[in-house]
Amino acid sequence: MGIEPPPASARAPQLTHSRYALRPFARFPPTFLYTQSWEDPHADAPYLKLGPEDVVLTLTSGGCNSIFKCLDGVKAVYSVDCNPAQNSLLELKRTAIRRLPYEDVWLLFGEGRHPNFPSLFESELAPWMSQKAIKFWRSHSYYFKTGLYYHGGMGKVVAAMQVLFRLFLIAPTVDKMLAAKTIEEQVKAFDACWLTKVFRHAPTAIVSLLSNIVALLLFNRVTLWFGGGIPARQADLIHLDDVHLSDYAARTFVGVVKGSLIAKDNYFYLNCLTGRFSPECCPDYLRRENFKRLKDGKLIDRLHIVDDFFLPTLKQRVYSRVVLMDHLDWLSDQDAKAVAIALGQHVAKGGRVIWRSAAYQPKYARFIENSGFTV
Repeated sequence: MGIEPPPASARAPQLTHSRYALRPFARFPPTFLYTQSWEDPHADAPYLKLGPEDVVLTLTSGGCNSIFKCLDGVKAVYSVDCNPAQNSLLELKRTAIRRLPYEDVWLLFGEGRHPNFPSLFESELAPWMSQKAIKFWRSHSYYFKTGLYYHGGMGKVVAAMQVLFRLFLIAPTVDKMLAAKTIEEQVKAFDACWLTKVFRHAPTAIVSLLSNIVALLLFNRVTLWFGGGIPARQADLIHLDDVHLSDYAARTFVGVVKGSLIAKDNYFYLNCLTGRFSPECCPDYLRRENFKRLKDGKLIDRLHIVDDFFLPTLKQRVYSRVVLMDHLDWLSDQDAKAVAIALGQHVAKGGRVIWRSAAYQPKYARFIENSGFTV
């Protein structure tokens, strides 16, 4: 999106680093929230149009997409997160790509398990990592014994959901969906599930009761934040669109079932349903040919990991591409305006900024437009 200096009317007082840091964010658990990035980088690619001269700013999240951008051969990727555990995960991925053979990297991040992780970590990884990351992984090495993707905030939700699938006799439906060769077979298995039939055909009162039970268990403030990484401010955006969170989640999952063959084309949900990736369905950095490019071509060295908040990192330099993910959903209007103004000042002319939102029409879109962007 093209950019010009923001008009004077758009300029708001700049927030100090400490105020910005303290106000918008809830307390993090003593680990990461996400083990994988949830934004589809292949969907972003036509809009980002990355090239060899691009300097990219993105949020870390699970780190997969930060590494993905290195595969585009960009000049530099700055991956920032205010949760140090998220960056410790990304640092482990980066160091593993640099130091280990493909087979070990696949076990760690494809299967999520490695039988010799403690010794491998001490001999091959720890000497090349930061003290912060070393401390984190020494105390969390058991993640790779019981399964990386069952840990962290979202990992606990994944583990709990798999228990519920077995308790409510839904596991056979999941197995059939993952064995489907076509989307039509997958949809057929989903439609045949007893729970799907209940929600579609039961009396309204029963459906409403079930929805309220699900909302109480899965969509309370604590579970949303510590399990799904959804702060209260973002959940409120969904309510502003007059959408119940249960309906929002159900519509999303039905869209996944009807719009993608999970076992082949949707590694995000494959991971949640099985606790692992497959060689045919995984983030790009876990494909052998891409691993070789990252390692032998030194593309992974273009990744810079930053422990900080987004706004001060944005102000550090000029970027040609900025990936906001859903960051502005988390912020107050005042803080979102501060980010929008900084984008106007620190994105190069002709640069591009992309974001996602839980809202149909987020208010902050006009803040970014006022900073000189074509939205």
